[in-house]
Amino acid sequence: MIETWFTSDTHFGHKNILDYEKEARPFDTVEEMNEHLITAWNETVNPKDIVFHLGDFAFGAKNVA
Repeated sequence: MIETWFTSDTHFGHKNILDYEKEARPFDTVEEMNEHLITAWNETVNPKDIVFHLGDFAFGAKNVA
């Protein structure tokens, strides 16, 4: 079954978000946060699902994929 998901504010690559949201993002490094977000996404979203990402996807020019 195809699911529809809505998400926002993943902030891939945004180091300072770890200071702004310490309780919601208890990671030591931005790389650790990125890996957690990717793992959680892959465990939840199936390849044919539809995802609407509503903003603040990433910060900076570095490729995180």
